[in-house]
Amino acid sequence: MTVKYGFYDSLSGDRKYNAIDISRLFEGIISDGVFATIGSGFFVTHNAGTMNVSIATGRAWFNYTWTLNDASLPLAVSPSHVSLNRIDTVVIEVDSSLGVRANSIKIIAGTPASSPVAPTLANTSTLHQYGLADIYVAAGVTQITAGNITNRVGTAGTPLITGVVASSLDASSLFAQWDAEFSLWFETLIDELTTEQATNLQAQIIELQGGWISISGTCSYVSADSPIFVMNVPDSQASIIDIGCRIRLTQTTEKYFIVNLKGTPSGGNTPLYLHGGTDYTLTNAAITNPYFSRNKEPLGFPFNPLKWSYSTTNTSKTEKTTPVQNSWYGGSNLTPAGPSIAMPIGCWYVNTKAVLEIISPATAGGYGVLGTFSTDPLNETSVSTTTQFVNGQPASALTHRQMYYMPSPHVPMTVSVKTTFYLDIRTSQASVTSIAIRGDISSSIITLVNAYL
Repeated sequence: MTVKYGFYDSLSGDRKYNAIDISRLFEGIISDGVFATIGSGFFVTHNAGTMNVSIATGRAWFNYTWTLNDASLPLAVSPSHVSLNRIDTVVIEVDSSLGVRANSIKIIAGTPASSPVAPTLANTSTLHQYGLADIYVAAGVTQITAGNITNRVGTAGTPLITGVVASSLDASSLFAQWDAEFSLWFETLIDELTTEQATNLQAQIIELQGGWISISGTCSYVSADSPIFVMNVPDSQASIIDIGCRIRLTQTTEKYFIVNLKGTPSGGNTPLYLHGGTDYTLTNAAITNPYFSRNKEPLGFPFNPLKWSYSTTNTSKTEKTTPVQNSWYGGSNLTPAGPSIAMPIGCWYVNTKAVLEIISPATAGGYGVLGTFSTDPLNETSVSTTTQFVNGQPASALTHRQMYYMPSPHVPMTVSVKTTFYLDIRTSQASVTSIAIRGDISSSIITLVNAYL
């Protein structure tokens, strides 16, 4: 062994000391670890919507060197593997090799695997790594969430320095004790709760989450027929998701949908037919962070009815000359083709606005025109969507023109497959010159509003 001592003044270079000699001053006073009272202890957080994390301020003492981070430090996590999971570790690295002699904060990437483990940290005579946090990188993800990060400061490998005189704390055993005590308390509480109390507690927890409930398991894209998109959900989760529920998920950005229909379960999954409104589309890409809500307006959900509407506009005069009495005309049976709309899967409130015209010879008695919203361009399919206009006309030698405004029936209509609807017109009079929908005077508009809004 060598007896070492210090410090004395140097005379002609006979007393020389290096950095470790200086740092040995703190042996027995400060132990290796992260200072609990300086900064935020290098706490690692996610940057929402990205593959980046941020390391908070902090100061550490390891291997006779100190490391200070005095501002939030962003680090990029490597892209996820296509099919395998991975655990990365954020570390403080102390490299005393002659070519480096520096400390740094970096991310050590783990090895992709179906059941991944955190990477083994270096611990050699010149290279030491101390874990600040583990990051779970699931296959195919495009962003890191708070739930993917497990902070390691305060554990045996990276203890907290709580004071001088070699005082440090391995908090892992304390955390384990707290977890055990909480689990015991919660299990006892569940045993004591009545069904009503348990339901109330669950409702309060959901309320704290903004009304959103996490969907367990893997959700996946199936198909698209905008504005309706199909997503597979595990049967166990689909059983508690009702038509009309709100859906929140992430595909690079956060997206919102309404469940318009539940399909037939197959192979352990149930297809949900989702309406994305005017702003959101489901793409053939990984789906992360899926949630559902039974609330009408959960936190963040865009409730503006205009965002959940679908409409078509016709600005032409669409006409039938010499119409047959009591016969309906719509679609291609008018010249040019009359107003129509392809109603997507779901339940919709129908709003129509059109100006109807009838031109008839001068005859005594009443005359009129009818308009309806129908799946058949030659027939009325629902009397609830039909509007009739009748007027009296004295005998005259002049041709008579009369126009009527067709108001909205605003009735809910449900379709399980995409279905085309038409604005049809007819007259109950004989010898009429023509009937028409005058989109050239005032645009003919058909609007569908999601009835589950």
